Amino acid sequence: MCHSVPVVAPTNVGGYGGKDGELIITWTPVQPQYFYGKKFGYVVAFKPQDDYDWWYETISDPETRRYVHRDSSFRVKSDDFQVREFQVKVKTFNSKGDGPYSLSTTVYYPR
Repeated sequence: MCHSVPVVAPTNVGGYGGKDGELIITWTPVQPQYFYGKKFGYVVAFKPQDDYDWWYETISDPETRRYVHRDSSFRVKSDDFQVREFQVKVKTFNSKGDGPYSLSTTVYYPR
């Protein structure tokens, strides 16, 4: 097996708003032949559409296909019908370094 940084990004990145302040980010995992090394995982990056700073979460299980972010400030009040937009993207990594990010996509909260 070749040991180098990953060259394949996750596909079908998307997501939706869950309940009680959940933002659920999903993707299709990378196939094992593209891990190119040990300690393969994902970095999930997301931010509100109009924010500058990204939030990052590291996932060390290569079979994982979703991440649930819980934040009480995301909760929708009964009189608040505002839909928030989030930019999301996911990249791969292994023991040799980081791979490429997926294309960035927009996720709406709530649905």
